[in-house]
Amino acid sequence: MGSELINTQDYANLLKDNPALENGGGTVEEMAEYLAGDVRKCREFAEVYGGNFYFGECGCCATETASMRPYFWNNGRKYDGEELTKYLAAVIRAFSAEPWWGGLLWWKWDEQNYRPQFHDDPAGDKGFTIDGKPAAQVMKRWCEGGENEIVVMLNAFTLHLFGDRGGSIG
Repeated sequence: MGSELINTQDYANLLKDNPALENGGGTVEEMAEYLAGDVRKCREFAEVYGGNFYFGECGCCATETASMRPYFWNNGRKYDGEELTKYLAAVIRAFSAEPWWGGLLWWKWDEQNYRPQFHDDPAGDKGFTIDGKPAAQVMKRWCEGGENEIVVMLNAFTLHLFGDRGGSIG
């Protein structure tokens, strides 16, 4: 049943919030290299099922060393917008060359809900959002590249980012 269902779809999707480094931090290159195992597993999946897929949810908090547990929202660490930025850039770098990869939807839920745990550091919003953070420029540059049709999840609606229709991000 599994492969028959997938083969009837244009794209399948999966969650992508795997660690990009064992201890967090590091460079984009180190994170992308660490993600090579995930790339291999996804490639094998695409080969077995003969289809394309995208990450239906991808995200990382803007906190120190969050790349070791990007899905974890309450790690108590300080704001680090560069950590979120490097995670996004590493995922893009690791997967963009794969012909079966159709992009990602970035998880950005804290736009409509005020979560105090993300606002306890005056240096910045520690949540998953990219709007107003360095990661917005990475997303904008990637979307402007036109290599993939990118849709970014923005809570209750989606915003298609293409050129001057790119909305408020970046």
